[in-house]
Amino acid sequence: MVKHKKSLVKLAGVLITMMMLMSCAMVSFSAASVVKVNDMEAAAGDVVTYTVKMVCPDKLVAGLDMTIAYDSESLELMKDTVNTPYLQSVVCNSNTAGEIVFNAIEAIKGIDIKSEQVIISASFKVKEGAVDCKVTNSMSEIIDLDLNNLTTDDYVITEAVQEGTLPQDEVVNPGDGYDQIASDDTASSLPQNGGGMSTQTYIILALVGVVILLVILAVIFKIKSNKKKDNTEE
Repeated sequence: MVKHKKSLVKLAGVLITMMMLMSCAMVSFSAASVVKVNDMEAAAGDVVTYTVKMVCPDKLVAGLDMTIAYDSESLELMKDTVNTPYLQSVVCNSNTAGEIVFNAIEAIKGIDIKSEQVIISASFKVKEGAVDCKVTNSMSEIIDLDLNNLTTDDYVITEAVQEGTLPQDEVVNPGDGYDQIASDDTASSLPQNGGGMSTQTYIILALVGVVILLVILAVIFKIKSNKKKDNTEE
């Protein structure tokens, strides 16, 4: 009888030890599956939204060029959530894994960002095996109506990561250039099959025209920069 009790005690001890080891393993697994996206904790399968806001209190913006970078090994971009609700004439490309590149141009009236506005937001799904990672933004170029380069003294950018996605009715998807031209009112009047140049040809010509315009603006900006430099040297 005493031996039987001792066996039960040993068995209970073994079971308790196994339960403790399993509990530690489960806690360890749970801790390993939680990662940080910027400063927010998330687990595989969760969706997070990255938002960039900007204010430029004293200048009207004629154009800007920005890149959003993310870890494509840990985050999957949900392309239909890319959102540029305030900018005008936006062209965006998110086909390269790990980055969203976009620009906006309003060279006549300028873009008024004198109060803080959402420049871009995008949602990401956390992948299995994800690690701590960051979503970042970098401004390649931003100019005012006089084609002067603006600096971080002229504008302020803030960023945040939140859980879930934005309401779909708040999302304004930017175009990639082609869809904007195709949806233009003149597109419906373009000749179709057998009627002169094809729609694709018109689109290509229109894109070439946009490129030429950007080159002209770049040349004007370069000339003005050189003139300023010469005046400074004098």
